[in-house]
Amino acid sequence: MPQSAETSLRSVNAGNFNLEVGESKKIVLVDFYSDWCDACKVIAPILEKIAGEGIVKVVKLNVDE
Repeated sequence: MPQSAETSLRSVNAGNFNLEVGESKKIVLVDFYSDWCDACKVIAPILEKIAGEGIVKVVKLNVDE
């Protein structure tokens, strides 16, 4: 199944967090990650798969930014 804009994993930040998460009509899974975190890198493909299924909205927030 090809990923659409609504089913792909998106990055959020302070500027768009409320729009993407707070005002979402879907359940949102937020991945709080860091580029240096090895565990975050391991879980990333799993989150991509979940996002591609389109059941929940998956966003990622870089905690170092």
